[in-house]
Amino acid sequence: TPSPKQTWWLAVSRAIRVPSRMEFTARRSLVQGVIDMGGTPWNYTASFLPSPDLNPEQLLAYELGTRLLLSDSLSLDMALYYHDISDAVVLEYAGSTVGPGTLDDRYMAGNSLSVSCYGVEVAAKYRPVDWWRLDLAYTFMRVQLPPDDGVVHYSDDWYEEDAPRHQISLLSSFHLTPTLDLDLWARYVDNINDVADYTLSSYVSLDASIRWRPTHNVELTLAGRNLSDSSHPEYYPSTLLTTASTEVPRSVY
Repeated sequence: TPSPKQTWWLAVSRAIRVPSRMEFTARRSLVQGVIDMGGTPWNYTASFLPSPDLNPEQLLAYELGTRLLLSDSLSLDMALYYHDISDAVVLEYAGSTVGPGTLDDRYMAGNSLSVSCYGVEVAAKYRPVDWWRLDLAYTFMRVQLPPDDGVVHYSDDWYEEDAPRHQISLLSSFHLTPTLDLDLWARYVDNINDVADYTLSSYVSLDASIRWRPTHNVELTLAGRNLSDSSHPEYYPSTLLTTASTEVPRSVY
């Protein structure tokens, strides 16, 4: 803390993720269908095999940040981060089995990938008057994969465009009366592309809530989510879990 109005911080952290039981022991068909092999229809299957020798994923995170008190009503937080992820669990091609009119491509989970991730986060808090507060936040994130190492990876868990590169949010909070508060929250999320070129378009979402405290121990809230759109997708389907793509709908509660 070089001054009462500025603070610096540095962090180095380590975390692990133990693979799930499904990743260790699952045996299932990912895809089944008919393909054209030189004018002849073949039955095609893509199978997922058990991976009993998986290692835990390991994360080593480095972070550097500062907080500035620019005035009595304005503060600014900035943070840089770099994450080094080793033994990342991904789907790997494990060979094929060919029979009379049949083709089975086999895949299994493996630890053959290392991933790095870096970015910056900036947040500002501004209170122009006692009853009004603004919170602005921006995040930039970039995921980097290593050069081609000869191993065929097929996974939607690690990909350079697998996470939104830019995110912005603005929260406007109004303390209208001693018992009545109003929050308006706008968010922008950049587009996402997965390994199979499944694209989620960028979107803007607006939430609102009003809270009333008729007594000291009672609070009533009316809130709306995703008011700017009837629905929008936020995640793409998982190849491994074969989940369906769903959309987050507008809601009021």
